[in-house]
Amino acid sequence: AELQNVDGYTGLLAEPVPVVNTTTGLSEPAIQFVGIDAERSQGLPDVIDASSGDELSLDDLQGSEVYLNESAADELDAAAGDMLTVYVQNEPHEYTVKAVVRDTLLSGALTFEAPEGMAAPWPEVSELFAEDEVTLVLVSATGGVRDSLAAGPAAEAEIEQLIEGNELRME
Repeated sequence: AELQNVDGYTGLLAEPVPVVNTTTGLSEPAIQFVGIDAERSQGLPDVIDASSGDELSLDDLQGSEVYLNESAADELDAAAGDMLTVYVQNEPHEYTVKAVVRDTLLSGALTFEAPEGMAAPWPEVSELFAEDEVTLVLVSATGGVRDSLAAGPAAEAEIEQLIEGNELRME
């Protein structure tokens, strides 16, 4: 849908998972593993390389690669190239860190209390969890960091119309 007051919007699938960095032996009991719809996230440039500041694309992830956010990388003492074991229903799944990225909603930093996260394309995460329901919807109103506040109410109205027009159920 063409929205006048929205730069971009996407749904996220997020689930907390235990993760072990097999390279360092460190682990974390609950890192948010976020599945992102790459096509819908084009207007949300929030996957940013932590060291270079470059915007990264989910399309650059191959096979079992993930982006790990800075908070998770700090806890796991992880770097690009490290191997991670993610446990889902006590089953191990292996991933390689493609890059360490800034803490943002798209990289799994969903709360201030527990900002550790990792991100991969929606199909990978959806298949892993056998789940296809959206956990969270992110919307970027037109404008910059400060001037987007003015577009907020109009963007909200457009998103509500999009939801109602497609008969989407929100809980």
